[in-house]
Amino acid sequence: MMVKLAFHEVRVGRTSASSGNAVLGGGALGYWKEGGTVIVKGVGEFIRRPPAPAFATPAWRASSLLQEMASKRSKFADLHVHTRVSDGWVPPEEAVERAQRAGLAAIAIADHDSISGVQAAIWAGNKYGVEVIPAVELSSGIDNLELHILGYYIDWQSKWFANRLSKLQEFRRERATKIVDKLRELGVDIDYNLVIAIDGGVVGRPHIAQVMVDRGYVRTTDEAFDRYLGTGKPAYVSKYQLSPTDAIKMIKKVGGVPVLAHPLFARADHLLPKLVEDGLGGIEVYHSKHDATTTEHYEQLAQKYGLLMTGGSDSHGIGEIPIGHVRVPYSIVEKLKEELVAMKAKEVTAEKLVGRGLIKREPAKRGRKK
Repeated sequence: MMVKLAFHEVRVGRTSASSGNAVLGGGALGYWKEGGTVIVKGVGEFIRRPPAPAFATPAWRASSLLQEMASKRSKFADLHVHTRVSDGWVPPEEAVERAQRAGLAAIAIADHDSISGVQAAIWAGNKYGVEVIPAVELSSGIDNLELHILGYYIDWQSKWFANRLSKLQEFRRERATKIVDKLRELGVDIDYNLVIAIDGGVVGRPHIAQVMVDRGYVRTTDEAFDRYLGTGKPAYVSKYQLSPTDAIKMIKKVGGVPVLAHPLFARADHLLPKLVEDGLGGIEVYHSKHDATTTEHYEQLAQKYGLLMTGGSDSHGIGEIPIGHVRVPYSIVEKLKEELVAMKAKEVTAEKLVGRGLIKREPAKRGRKK
């Protein structure tokens, strides 16, 4: 039976920036709570179903698909969440609590260039029964392109890693002072102390934008970026960036799985062969800003290069994109764990081969003697 309604096309494994909620990934279900219809992607086909009705109504109970989605047996994860430690608006503990209220089984705390929120999130995870995946989002750049690399299951207690991140954070602070100076020249008189007064260990443009809103210079943070802070705008200051290769190596050195974040923004499809060669393990295929066409494109690229397909909301805690806005089946978390085991096995095998003299360890690079 076909019900004729106004359709919002939603596919399993796909989402749209206009969606209120999306459950993504193989075997899962995309849906809207608002009007429209649910279109569930089968194998090579679309199945049209009536709009998702209110929970607990007879129509809802009659839908085995929606019932399974809400079943306790179904486990989901949001693998891209920011906290107040970087440019999010809620502390790590509250982020985990929100994940629990959203019905998530797991959450990845992936703050920009910082792992300071991981410990508190893990403690909160024990309290609320939510698995917390230690993660990070490193900014990198090459050829005027900005690529963010997510690192999952990193050794967040590594002193070496903490020291490297500390240097990146210092560069961020220096950049922020330059941006504030430029804004002052443009007649936007804000104090740097107001910027650092906003909770957050890693200073970034979102903090500056928020102060601009608070002081009445712009109405929204989006306006701040559109008029002043975005790339190429009057107050924009380029930042020191790791190369994507260095970011991947940093993550792998602390035992993590490197994944290219929101590839739509990176626009670096042509770099994927090199990134894979460097050790890239996955692509964030499912993201709050990826529409159906974009998602399908990156699904195909992930399959082409043998990469894991991950996904997350990129939520900053509050606003238009709440935690759990994009969720993926827990099976993706399990695949990340399998990738960790495979990476470890390769390292052990390589060490054994070196020990037996069957392969040579690559010598450390040294500068020329003068």
